[in-house]
Amino acid sequence: MIPSAAKPVVYAYKYRHAIQKYWIMAQITLLKNERPSIIITGRSGVGKSVLAAHYHGEANSLDWNIPNTSTKVEIKPITIGQWTKIVSVIPGQQTAERERALDLALGSDNVLNGVIHVVDWGFTSIRDEVIKKTMVSGGLDTIDKVRKHNLNLELKEFHKLLSELRHQYVTKEDLNG
Repeated sequence: MIPSAAKPVVYAYKYRHAIQKYWIMAQITLLKNERPSIIITGRSGVGKSVLAAHYHGEANSLDWNIPNTSTKVEIKPITIGQWTKIVSVIPGQQTAERERALDLALGSDNVLNGVIHVVDWGFTSIRDEVIKKTMVSGGLDTIDKVRKHNLNLELKEFHKLLSELRHQYVTKEDLNG
């Protein structure tokens, strides 16, 4: 038998994961918290939004459609294990929005718990017909050539991300002494 004074504490502990999940959701929707615990990065078109939608549970509904190219940062509450995290899907295009999101996520006052870098092993489909024609006229006229080109771009993107992470880590170490 639990004393009535202790019941709220027991219930709070019992439902701590649900409480934390709804607190995170409130932070995102009401408080507009955009400081992610986890970021999802990668080149444009590799499936970052699809991966996030799957983990968020959106992709499991019957009315879900595959998203177009994302140009804005997507902030989602995603449950990993028993805890819910704020996850930021950062667009693959080199835009000011992307740079702002990376600065916010990697900033000195943000605690980042993880980075998910999505790649597709060079098989990114080119959605824009003008870019397709430009690539073919530039000599990328076979699947192997396009894949090799895309793999090279993936490696450059990953190297750039690692450099940004290294820079932020060194900056945080310098600030903390």
